Amino acid sequence: MYGDAVVWLRRVAPALLALASACAPYVRSEKVDPAARPVEALAVSVKLGHLGGTNLPVSTKQAYVSEFARAMQTRLPAILERNGVPVSAVDVQAGAFGQKFLNPRSGIPPSHRLELIAAQHVGGSNANYVQFEAELVDIKANRVVWKGLPQMGVVEKQPLIRTELVARDLLFALNRDGLIKLSGDPLDLHGNPITVHAIWAEDR
Repeated sequence: MYGDAVVWLRRVAPALLALASACAPYVRSEKVDPAARPVEALAVSVKLGHLGGTNLPVSTKQAYVSEFARAMQTRLPAILERNGVPVSAVDVQAGAFGQKFLNPRSGIPPSHRLELIAAQHVGGSNANYVQFEAELVDIKANRVVWKGLPQMGVVEKQPLIRTELVARDLLFALNRDGLIKLSGDPLDLHGNPITVHAIWAEDR
């Protein structure tokens, strides 16, 4: 009976994922400054923290502070740039002692700083994810102009896929609030719309 359920789930999963991906994801966000200027280029700062106090497997905790940190360092800015948002630099801190992953990129002076702080881990038998608190700071004005609450699923073998979804959700929210302008759905590095993947899908 269990085997039949697994077969059924694998058959219907693509349809369910397609249905979920057909609607733009909703990230709670607020444009704090109604007169905020559009983003010209970003400096990105990510504080992942660690999952030491959770009941997740040790291998997942290790992947979070290594593979997920690298994905935030490389894939997150790559997706933002692929969708028309230049990124001047990325600073990622992960682990109990704040190990840093630095990624200087373009020489474009940033107009804004995007700060992502992992504020809470939510875990259970059905899902594990990290809740971020995001702030967009106008560097010249030195003030926060936007806030959002994106999430990232913690699937040990999918750091790239899960990071792409964070980028997608940020792009949708910033576009909705008028701080960037998208020409369509956010695209991955191959030019395809970024969609939800099953937890057994191969990372890429």
